[in-house]
Amino acid sequence: MFSTLENMLTEYNESMGCKTKFGQIVDNYYVSMRTPLMTRAHKLLRQTGELVMVDVAGGLDKQRHRLYLFLSPTAAGGVPVGAVITNSEQELVFEADTRNNYSDTRNNRLVFLR
Repeated sequence: MFSTLENMLTEYNESMGCKTKFGQIVDNYYVSMRTPLMTRAHKLLRQTGELVMVDVAGGLDKQRHRLYLFLSPTAAGGVPVGAVITNSEQELVFEADTRNNYSDTRNNRLVFLR
């Protein structure tokens, strides 16, 4: 199942110019997404390296996957800078996502505030 998903993501990346990636940490898995608009926001907006807020929608299907949308505040409102679909709420998933998928942006360091 996961190999099919990885193939679909590769095809999607090539056809749409997106940066999507499948990852797995222990028993948790995730799909990270960055559209061309999100990548452009990382390059042009200083705010993306300073503060990112998270909006979450849970229980999207029978397996209770969650969609995490990462937004950076600007004068025009929240600009999307990334998204993750995962089966977990553990920090390990987000640390791995940040380490693997945002090394080319200003958001290559993640700090959790509690």
